Amino acid sequence: MPLTCIVCPHCEQNVEVPTTSVTRSRECPNCGKSIILQLATRDGKVGRRALLTVPRETSDYDNDGASALTGRTDSWPMVAGPRDRLIFDPEVQTRIKQLQWGLVIFSSMIVLVVGNYYQWWSGPVNAIIRVGQLLRGTPTLDVGDESTASSQSPSEIALEHWTSKIEPQPSKVETQSSVVEPSHVPAPQVPAGTQLTDLETAKQAVANFLTAKTVDERLGMIRDRTINEKRMRSYYALHGDGPVAYERIEARDVNLHGAFTYTFNVVLAGGARREALVGKAKSGKYLVDWASFVLYSEMDWAELKAKRPHTGVMFRFLVTPANFYSGEFSDSEGLLCLKLVNPVEPQSPVIYGYLKKSETLGGVLKSIAEKSHGQAQPLMLKIAYPENSKSDNQVWITEFIGEGWIARNW
Repeated sequence: MPLTCIVCPHCEQNVEVPTTSVTRSRECPNCGKSIILQLATRDGKVGRRALLTVPRETSDYDNDGASALTGRTDSWPMVAGPRDRLIFDPEVQTRIKQLQWGLVIFSSMIVLVVGNYYQWWSGPVNAIIRVGQLLRGTPTLDVGDESTASSQSPSEIALEHWTSKIEPQPSKVETQSSVVEPSHVPAPQVPAGTQLTDLETAKQAVANFLTAKTVDERLGMIRDRTINEKRMRSYYALHGDGPVAYERIEARDVNLHGAFTYTFNVVLAGGARREALVGKAKSGKYLVDWASFVLYSEMDWAELKAKRPHTGVMFRFLVTPANFYSGEFSDSEGLLCLKLVNPVEPQSPVIYGYLKKSETLGGVLKSIAEKSHGQAQPLMLKIAYPENSKSDNQVWITEFIGEGWIARNW
């Protein structure tokens, strides 16, 4: 690498530093401070670069053939001031570009957050979400009137939100002003010609679902009808049919389970709460996820304990870590224990579910239980009693369906 003689602007001494055609700066061998070797300036549209070096005169040669510098000047004043030299330093320019890009990205994020809050571009955003779900193979609710369920994400729902058991409807519902029959609580009527937003239309769908008088009427308002029709008829034959008395419907989440999906909290008569998920079908109609609203499980709690099935049965549970080991489930070292609470009737005696820690499923559920920090987590599991079980409150967990209470085919 050739040596170039320059005047250090700091110590003002003539020094030799190695340079190339791309050299930008070197440390002074005399004082150790950084010397900017190339300074970019601009005059109109013409860019210039000046190499700050000492003029070299015609050289003589010593006996070894090395060049001898003969004509050095005392000092060469730097072009422009310290600020200009700092601005044109390549490292400073790189930092400036990084800050500029960071400012652009930060501003864009602010615009996106504000725009999403005020739904400035709900149409384009929902379209992008839909394309992304199709590319990932994630099902959404917008798949026609007989659509399948969307993929799940954990539902951080407090235990008290799910304290009401769905029972045969009482003959009368007490209100603040009077006592009325449940069938006399109609859904809010929308004046003809009124243009509703998607959120308002979804809310109206929930109200229509709640005030439906028969199973046949309600069947036309739910998703997965072909899957749930038999379940619904069996369910309402046991629990009673008719309108569901409620006080109000509160909007909660938008597009949490895919494009054009809305989650509402339904405050039932008496203050208990249920979650209602609504999604837009291809027909444009909004459909309610019936199974998650009624917290459907394949058996009632009492039936489960009476029959003690040995094959997996699907249940919706509120799950917390537990430390109850006894009988054939006394191996605290090898087994994971979870407390399973009935979300329809939390006062019911609990059931303890077990699985081997060495199994993959054991690791998954242990991770979910640990991240809950003691809070009950809504999970869908399949459970089964061991052969010749001696206790009605200890079961094997045979399958993990998903977090939350929304799942395909369930």
